[in-house]
Amino acid sequence: MNIITLGAFDVLHAGHLKLLKFCKGLGDCIVGLNTDSFMEGYKGKPTMKYKERKDMLEELGFEVVPNHQSSGSIKPLLKKYKIDLIVVGSDWAIKDYVGQIGVNWEWLEEHGVGICYYPRNLNMSTTLIKERVKNG
Repeated sequence: MNIITLGAFDVLHAGHLKLLKFCKGLGDCIVGLNTDSFMEGYKGKPTMKYKERKDMLEELGFEVVPNHQSSGSIKPLLKKYKIDLIVVGSDWAIKDYVGQIGVNWEWLEEHGVGICYYPRNLNMSTTLIKERVKNG
């Protein structure tokens, strides 16, 4: 099974590692790593540069591909790597994740791509870590 998880992985923490371990346990996992320019337009300037984040994930044994989303869609990425399943944190279950990545449910079904929501630890996030550092 070909798996993809998409994200910034800006400040790697235990929640990220658990998600990545889960993905690896399902099959061949690719990480669609948000580029610096995509992050700047979406969440603000990243703490770590794309290459630093990419190197870190590759050291963990993942194939990393850039997630530009400049076209507003990850369809080419899903097709190129013949993705069967997208794994994303459960916080996206109440948001329009499918719309955010530029597809719709019909397209996913037509191409045999499923979505799995992995339970997110609400006590751990990059945002919380950045706040801790900022506040001492």
